[in-house]
Amino acid sequence: MSLVRFFQENANSFLSAVADVFNFLSSFPVLVILFAIVFLLISKEDSFKLGLSYAASFLLGGVVLKNIVARPRPYMVDSTILAQRFGSSFGSMPSLTAMNVSGVATYSIFKTRETKKTKWVILSSFFLFCVFVAFSKIYLAQNYLLDMLVGFVLGFIIFYLVFKFIKIREKDYKWYLFGVVIPLGIMFIFINQWFQNDGNIRVFEYSGFIISFLLFSYIEQRFIKYQIKNNLIFSSFKLCIIVLVLCLYFFLYDKLLHGVVIFAFVKYFLANVIILVVLPLLFKFFEKYFYVFSNQVDSKRVVLSKISLSLKATKKIAKKFASQLHSGDIVVLSGDLGAGKSVFTRDILQEFGVEGKITSPTFTILNEYKTPNGQHYYHFDMYRLNDEQEAENIGLEEILGDNSSIKFIEWADRVQSYLPEHYKKVTIVKLGKNSRNIIVEEI
Repeated sequence: MSLVRFFQENANSFLSAVADVFNFLSSFPVLVILFAIVFLLISKEDSFKLGLSYAASFLLGGVVLKNIVARPRPYMVDSTILAQRFGSSFGSMPSLTAMNVSGVATYSIFKTRETKKTKWVILSSFFLFCVFVAFSKIYLAQNYLLDMLVGFVLGFIIFYLVFKFIKIREKDYKWYLFGVVIPLGIMFIFINQWFQNDGNIRVFEYSGFIISFLLFSYIEQRFIKYQIKNNLIFSSFKLCIIVLVLCLYFFLYDKLLHGVVIFAFVKYFLANVIILVVLPLLFKFFEKYFYVFSNQVDSKRVVLSKISLSLKATKKIAKKFASQLHSGDIVVLSGDLGAGKSVFTRDILQEFGVEGKITSPTFTILNEYKTPNGQHYYHFDMYRLNDEQEAENIGLEEILGDNSSIKFIEWADRVQSYLPEHYKKVTIVKLGKNSRNIIVEEI
């Protein structure tokens, strides 16, 4: 009895379990869930690069080389044993599962901010894990070990080139998709017809995912405009929803529609409907209530709650809010340092017609502005106030009682006793570089 067959017939249960875990983690449904997490939680640009990388890896390694490199496998001693154990053929070279794992390793390298030494430790760990799994799956079958190693190296090269040298700006997404993804999808289908191999199902899976990726990412960019938020609690909530929804979808789909080739296309076509349309709409629905809750805002008093994705959008919100202000109003602005309280106030004052330079009163505590029509505006910043006596010295009580002017107060919690019973409160939550959640309450 050969050594290979001996290990096949006397498989260690622990090694089999390792192989099963590896197969699961490198399976296409898990990769789709990873793509969804990156798209909805981390970076849209990274998700596009992942899609391109997986497509190129599958085309080059899983379709082209798999059929060009046709060689006998010495570990195919007993195909019945292998088929029972793994449920598929073993004609791939290089290993697509190893390419997928190396892709995750490469993405981890580009996202980590640690030293170069740490990055190569990550890559080496994934590499050694692939070697171990290669031994685990076929138990010292030399050619399959080579498939795993070649797959890992090839996957690393593809992912490294994509993440290192390809730059994708959000406004260029549609051109990237038309120029790269559609041709890849067409090539999948033609190559599948050419070779007619055991990868038919995988071709339809990838084609369904990529083509729907093109369609629904354009719909999301054009109509939904989902914005990734950096709030840890909300991100954790979204992570749970992503995993639960997609796992439930794949489970139910496999139970109801399994084994038909065209359904493999539909399966991943609909997966992108969930990722790029359903989940963004769901999160946009929840985000308003989530930020109201997380900032201790009374939802019954909220009269305006908007998510701004850009400075231009913030100006529009300021314009809408300015139209609701009247002489005598007091506006309290709440938010962390750098949230944009002074910028929002500046946008409002410009809307009222204040001319000249509008600056933050961080050091002066109070800035006063007048418009050509004689309207007065006062802008306070109480951050550097040591005690309420200083507020009295600058005439805060008298100014707040002036019904002919509009007053804006930052860090008003330091002069809470001076505030009247009723005023307007604006809470600004920083979500990203230029994105804000702006909530207006009537106190």
